[in-house]
Amino acid sequence: MQKNKQQGIQQVRNNDLLVRNINAIVTCTNVLCVKLSRLHYTGL
Repeated sequence: MQKNKQQGIQQVRNNDLLVRNINAIVTCTNVLCVKLSRLHYTGL
C-alpha cells in the first residue's frame, strides 16, 4: 500500500515536470513566432 502511494506521488511529480516543459516549449515557440513575424514585417 505504501509503495503504491509513493509511486503515485512520483507519477504526479513527473507529470508536473512534463507540463512545465510543455509550457516552456510553447512559450519559447510563441516568442520565436513573434520575433520572426517582426523581422518579416521590418524586412518588407
